[in-house]
Order: sequence, then structure tokens, then C-alpha cells
Amino acid sequence: MHFKDLEINNFRGFDHLKIEDFGQINLFVGKNNSGKTSVLEALTFLLIPENPQIASSLNTHIREIAIRDVFDFINFFHNQDSQNNPKIEAKIGNYTKKENIQERALILSLSDLPTYDLRGYPTTATFIATYYIDKETFELKTTFENGYIPKYESNVKNYSKINSQLIAGEKPFQHLYFYVGKLRETKSISRLVDVLKKIEPRLEDIEVIDGKVLLNLKGMDKLLPINFNGDGIIKVATIIATISWITNGVVLIDEIENGLHYSAHKTLWKGIIEACRMSDTQIFATTHSLESIKYLKEALEEEGFQDFQEKVRCFHIEKTKLAGFQAYKYNFESFSEALEYETELR
Repeated sequence: MHFKDLEINNFRGFDHLKIEDFGQINLFVGKNNSGKTSVLEALTFLLIPENPQIASSLNTHIREIAIRDVFDFINFFHNQDSQNNPKIEAKIGNYTKKENIQERALILSLSDLPTYDLRGYPTTATFIATYYIDKETFELKTTFENGYIPKYESNVKNYSKINSQLIAGEKPFQHLYFYVGKLRETKSISRLVDVLKKIEPRLEDIEVIDGKVLLNLKGMDKLLPINFNGDGIIKVATIIATISWITNGVVLIDEIENGLHYSAHKTLWKGIIEACRMSDTQIFATTHSLESIKYLKEALEEEGFQDFQEKVRCFHIEKTKLAGFQAYKYNFESFSEALEYETELR
């Protein structure tokens, strides 16, 4: 299941944003605070309605906002106004086909914003996420009893789930052990090893033992914990392992260039393309780096990768003076031309 388009209203910094014609690999670019990460959050909200703590997780792991009371959710509302109910809508299906398209929508709201009793304690309040999926309605509720103690409720059905993973926040690599273990279990680890060999030529195999991911390096008597090789190889391993396991699903990556040496960028993109080809996974990633786009272009120009050019999109998100937030779409040909002539992606 893949996203075909996305429309956002009153969510985070966006009053309105519409993005159409997603590909299999989608890269979001733009200035700081242009809303790139907010787009990933909007997509994540729609992907996993079965998780009653999704709002808390996004605030905690990406924004590093500890959830203490209902007012910590007000940042989801445009201009922090509880009357601006965020609405996120999308069409989901196979991005190459027109049939079997699912319309999915979400509205966030706050119920009974707390007042304070005579002792200064807030009364009960509720944060509600209302989903509209396959013409049915479901709700997630986070109720703060006496203002502070969250209670989670959900009546969302399991069939609404789409395989997905968000790689972001202060602990973006926390799922590496799980996904490497799944690839070993299904004898699919070779695709990950082949990619990492481009970064560490001595690599022969990858093991998972006692909660650790270990590298088998030629010439070494013992297995080496992967974190001894630096954040770059950990990030590449996390991304490729995740894509390889999330079959026919969606992987979202915030700030894809962080922690990578320039020499690893093209290797990462080629690994992503190969993993997407095998798992039919859709990718959404943000970047601040023009270099990352250049290396994606170079990877797509190499023999064996050119057939993937039509499946890649680059969206420049910008707040304009006259038309508000806009997402300017570039296909491979147009962003290659912009890079060649050193013109602004716009």
C-alpha cells in the first residue's frame, strides 16, 4: 500500500498544504522550519491508527516534548489554537495502479479543555484522533484524568494497519537489532551485507547476539559491535534493513543525510533503490543537503538503476507570500536539470 497524495489542514505550522503524485521514492527539501518533518508526522498519523499512543510518540521521540498534560498536544494545532482542528487526508493504494484506492482521513480535536479547581488542580480533558477509513469511523482517545494521568482508548480495527516505520528523532537506530534479526531469520541478510561492504570492504557477515548487532570483519578474531564503526554505517544499516523487511509498506526517514560521510551517500541511495525494488516499499525522506540530491541523481544515472528514474520525486516545500504553503514537484529530469544549471529547486 502506497500513498498517492496528501492534503494537510491546520496541522503544526501548516494552514494548508497539498502534495500530489507521489512516487516510490520521495524526497522533501526546503529551508529550516519549512515543515518537512511535519509532513512525515502527518503521514505517520495516517499509517498507524492502531497505536493509541501515536501522538505521544511523535511528540516525545521527534520533538523531544515530554507529555505531561493535554496542553502538550496543542502544538499539533495550527497557531496553537484549539479551534483549528487539524485534518489530514490521503489516497492510498498501489502508486502505479488506479484501482483499489483507499481514502483515509484524520481529524484531531481537544475535548473539555481543563479548568482548575480550588486547589489548583486541572480537571479531566481528552485529546481525540478521529479516523475515517473505508467509510468507517474510529477513534483514539488520550484522556488526562485530573489533568495529568493519561488513559488510552481505541476502537480502531486491525485491518487498517499498513506496514511502516519512521526513522527519526534522538534514537533513530533503536530498531536496528529487530530488523537485522528478521533478515537473518528469513535468510535475507545478504542484501544488507552487500550494501555495507561498499562502506566496510572487510565485512563478511552480520550477526545478532544478546541484543547487539555484530560485524564479522575479515582479519579479526572476534565479532565487532556495529557501533564501533560509527554512526554512518549504523544509519545505512538501519535504513536498508528496515526497507528490506517492510514489504509493500512505507518507510519514513527524517534528515537522511545526518551522520553520513559524503562518500557513503551514493552507496546509501543505491542500496535504497535495490531494497525498494525487492520489497516494493515506498520511501519518504527529508534532507537539508543539496549534496544528497546530487548523489541520488548520480545513482539513478548508473547502469542498472536508470529504470528507477521515473519512480523518484523531489518536493520543495516553501511558504509563499501570495499562495501560502506550496509543494513544488520535480521528477528526475527536472531536478537533474536544476542541479546541472545550479538553479534553485523551486
